[in-house]
Parts: sequence; C-alpha cells; structure tokens
Amino acid sequence: MPIDPLNGPWHTLLRNFPGATYLWFGWGERDYYMTAEPTVGDALRALLPGPAVVLVTPLFQPPREGWLGQRVLALGMTSAGFTRLADYLWSAFAKSPRREPIIAGTGLSSGSVFYAATGTYSATYTCNTWTAQALQVGGLRVTPNGVVLPDQVIEQLEGVNRPAGPP
Repeated sequence: MPIDPLNGPWHTLLRNFPGATYLWFGWGERDYYMTAEPTVGDALRALLPGPAVVLVTPLFQPPREGWLGQRVLALGMTSAGFTRLADYLWSAFAKSPRREPIIAGTGLSSGSVFYAATGTYSATYTCNTWTAQALQVGGLRVTPNGVVLPDQVIEQLEGVNRPAGPP
C-alpha cells in the first residue's frame, strides 16, 4: 500500500523505512514465517494455534508483477476504505507501552522487519484469511469465510475489484 496517505500513529513505524513509497504487509505464524528455510515439521506445527507476526517490507517503487515471485493486482479502494484498511493493519501490530509496534526480528528480504502481532494463527485462520479480512474491511467484495489458501483470495479479486485507472 502507498505510504503517503498513512498518518497518525503510523509515523512510529514509517521511520523504520526511510525513502520507501509503498509497504508490503504479511501476517503469519511466528516461528514458521520467521524461519529462512522452514521444514515440514515447522509447517505442521504452524497449523496449531500460535502467535503471529506482521512482516513489513519497504518498496521504493510501485509493486510490479513478479516482485518476490508474487502476482500483483491493482485494486480500487475509496479513501474511506483505505483509512479502514490502514486502521485494520495498525491494529494487527502488538504495541509497546509507548504504543509503538514491537520489533520481533529482521525480515528475510532486504529492509524488511518482523513485528509482534495481535491475533492467533491456526489452520483455520491463516495469512490468507487475514488478507481477505483486510481487503473486506477496506471495502472490497471479498469474504474471509472459508479462505485458507491464496487462490481463494485471488479468485475473489480477479475481474471483480479491478480499477478502471492506474493503481
């Protein structure tokens, strides 16, 4: 998401990403997500309810197709929807007594940072469920109900929420 519209408490996080114009967010099971080369055992343990982390990766140009091997979709969102999405994302960060996001570790890609998260990851509430919920909060026609896999989010987005103009 673009960082220009982010304000209020976001300044405490944005100072960790000088020069970034966009931030990429991920949310997942702490031990699995923070491991550079997770094993099958790590994946199986991640299915049990456990603590989560938020991954924030700075981008210095708009995201493009194939970035980090990811598919990129441009999604239209109202200003009010963007504000709701930003609030949702902010609420995903566990905060210190000073109301600052708590750093959990260095991310696995350049400049990225893991933060302690609120919520519990499990086999029935995955990163993809979290993403679908975030998009729904932002006003897109997406439902998190039954979402476990990434294709379940993408299928809901394709062709339905594509904007007429540039992202």
